[in-house]
Amino acid sequence: MVPGILLYKKNHNIQTGPAFAGRRLYGAAVILGILCLIFFLLRPLTASADSWEDSGETPGDYHTVTVTVENGSIKGDPYENLATMVVTEKGKYRISLSWLPEGVSVEEFHQYNKDAASGKNVSLKNTPGFLTVLTLIGDDGRVYYSTNAGTITIDTVMNLEPGEYTVRALFAANTSEYEAIAREYLCSEREVAVWTAESGVDTVAKDGTYRMVYDTSIKNERGNNTKYQVGLYVGFGVGLVAAAVVLCLMAYFSNKENRVGKPKYDERQLLARGKAATYSFFTLLCLIMFLAMADAFGIFGDFFNNNASYFYLAAGMIGISVYAFFCVKNDAYIALNERAGVVTVFLVLIGLYNAFIFCIDLIPGKLLTNGVLSIRTANGIAAACTFFIVAVLLVKKIISSSKKDQDDEEEEDDE
Repeated sequence: MVPGILLYKKNHNIQTGPAFAGRRLYGAAVILGILCLIFFLLRPLTASADSWEDSGETPGDYHTVTVTVENGSIKGDPYENLATMVVTEKGKYRISLSWLPEGVSVEEFHQYNKDAASGKNVSLKNTPGFLTVLTLIGDDGRVYYSTNAGTITIDTVMNLEPGEYTVRALFAANTSEYEAIAREYLCSEREVAVWTAESGVDTVAKDGTYRMVYDTSIKNERGNNTKYQVGLYVGFGVGLVAAAVVLCLMAYFSNKENRVGKPKYDERQLLARGKAATYSFFTLLCLIMFLAMADAFGIFGDFFNNNASYFYLAAGMIGISVYAFFCVKNDAYIALNERAGVVTVFLVLIGLYNAFIFCIDLIPGKLLTNGVLSIRTANGIAAACTFFIVAVLLVKKIISSSKKDQDDEEEEDDE
């Protein structure tokens, strides 16, 4: 029998496993899980952490800045250096930024955006009368990242080289101030007018004194925090063990002799499974080649680069679905010593579990952040594949039952 798909989610980790294998395979999976758990628990002890120097504050702490707009212009310094980060090694880093009026929580801001999007007449208290342009500047003077808004919460991932980086907030309350910032930090001279017009800086300008709370967190995607890493890898190990336990239970209860044993197939089934494996292999091969070409020619742009692992995971799941489809079509999915009903129930439960994990991000609308898919997307892909297998099984059963009833009726008519 080919797989249902099981992904276990804990501490942002996922784990997959086949739906059935023999006793030796389950034992090997448990041993592998223990070895991986030991390895990943020891690895954080050797991980290096990046250093921060941000006026006494630590990454992720709030940084309060007072900005005064007088006669439609920023009074005092038009910028504030929020933090300096020293990157010790090349890698992928997650940038989490927010700037909100003092007294406004992130939850209140998200609710405000949701209400405004639904057409409700709402307002945000202490709305600033200026725009903030936030930049990440390297020690070579290059601007590696920039974004602007009156208020915002944002999260993105980017690659950084070793060096020192400064997080700088610049303030603009009128067109000329924004143009000066855009010219130096955002775009080329010929694009300044377009950027300024699209910023809407003149629509937000309002005299007053505003206290803004900035949260600037930039962390290595490896998880430099040892405690976080331990939790991360414990989740990975627990996922392996849980998957092995579920699969053993599935193998035990689906077996007609109520034991974990080797599935038995007749010659016709083995031949059909071999053909299904061939179809699955070439489907997967074509998908991988397509994704490789898409990457080389930039067909999907940055979206592919930011989510390549999910594209390849989807390709793998499609290959599994093709294999399962042809096995079910030729009555080679369920072994002779297996209970089809029990197998179907387990697949439904596995699919529901993955769908539930997927919905944790789907319902709040956090599935896609700045072009980067949530890790729970993998659970959604697995759930879709599992439900597809269940649907094919049910359709096959309905067709077989209908055909059997028709044959019985013909036999009765012959009598």
